[in-house]
Amino acid sequence: MAFLKRSGLDLILDRLSENCTFYVGTDYYLTEPLAIKKLLRNGSKVYLTKKVKSTFHPKIYYFRQGNNISILAGSANITGGGLDTNFEVSVLIQIEKNSSVDKEFKAMIETYSSNSTQITGDIQLSQYEREFDTYRKKHRKADKEFKDEIENTHKLDLSQLDRFVKEYVADSGLERFAERIEYYKTAKRLMNSITKNNITSPNDFLYYYEDIAKSFHSSGLLRGKKTLAKKYKTIISIIRIIQENKSADPVLVFSKTLPLMHSVKGFGGNALTEIMNTYNPNKYSIANGRTLKSLSKLGFAEYPTANNFSVDTYEDYNTLITEIAIACKFKDLGLVDHFLSWYYENYAKE
Repeated sequence: MAFLKRSGLDLILDRLSENCTFYVGTDYYLTEPLAIKKLLRNGSKVYLTKKVKSTFHPKIYYFRQGNNISILAGSANITGGGLDTNFEVSVLIQIEKNSSVDKEFKAMIETYSSNSTQITGDIQLSQYEREFDTYRKKHRKADKEFKDEIENTHKLDLSQLDRFVKEYVADSGLERFAERIEYYKTAKRLMNSITKNNITSPNDFLYYYEDIAKSFHSSGLLRGKKTLAKKYKTIISIIRIIQENKSADPVLVFSKTLPLMHSVKGFGGNALTEIMNTYNPNKYSIANGRTLKSLSKLGFAEYPTANNFSVDTYEDYNTLITEIAIACKFKDLGLVDHFLSWYYENYAKE
C-alpha cells in the first residue's frame, strides 16, 4: 500500500484479522505513524517499504481463505479519500492458491520485502516518526506561504478583461493604434531599404536605423545606436530572415533569429519580436516588459523577461497572445500589444 492514514484505516480496522501483513510506502511522508501504531496494536505485521530513487506506489489488497485467493488491485490507498470520498477504480481478481497468478504475486511480495523494514514497536518507528513530523512542519509552512501568495495574486477574470477592453476603446485606444500602424509602415519601408541597399558601414546603417527606432518609439534602441551599429551586418541578417519567412510558423522564425539576437549586445527580445510583428502582425506577437507585466497583473502565467525567452517560451507566449486576440475580437496581435501597453500605463505601472 502506497499510503496509509487513520482516516482510511478506521473504515476497515474492525474487519481486519490479527494476522494481516502490510507493506506500506513512506514516500512524501503521507503514511501516518499513528496509523501504523494502530495496526501494530491490532496485531498486524507492518513493513515500511522504501527504495532509493524509486516511489513505492502500489495499491493491492490480497485476501486468502483456504485455497481461494482474492486480489483487489487499483488506485485506492488506505485513506479516507481512497476508500470513501475519491473517485477510484479497482479490479477484483479471484484465483486459486499456488496458481500462476498467485505465484507471480508472491514473487512481487518478495521484491517488496527485500526493500522493507519490519516495524515491531515504537523504537523501530521512531526514526520515521521524526522525519514525518519534520516534513509535515515544513510542508505546513510551505502550504501557508503558497496560499498567502495565491490569495495575493490577481485572479484571471475574463469579464474583467472585457471591461478593460471597453475602457481601452472608450479611451481612443483604437484611434491611437491606427496611428501606430502608420509608424510601423514607415519602419517596414525603412527596413526594406536596409536589406535592398548596399549597406557597407555603421554610418550607412545609422542613416536608416535612427528613423526605424523612432518609428518604434524605442528610446532604448536609440540610446544604444552606436553599439548596435557595430553589429549592423547581424541586424540586417535578422531583418532579412524575417522578411524571407514572414508567412512561416512563428516558432521557425524565432528559432532562426534567436541566436543572432543573442550575439548583438543591446538588441533584445523586444526589438526582435517587434520586427517580426511589423512583417506579420497576424502571426507574430510582441514581447516586452510592459506586456509581460500586464499579463501577470491580469492573472495570466508569468514569463521571464523577453531577453530570456527560449523558443518554447515564445511559442507558449505567442499562443496566449493569439488566444487573447480572439477572445477580445482584436484584428491582430499588434493590437493586443497596444491594449496591454495601455493597461500597463493605467493599472500595472508601479
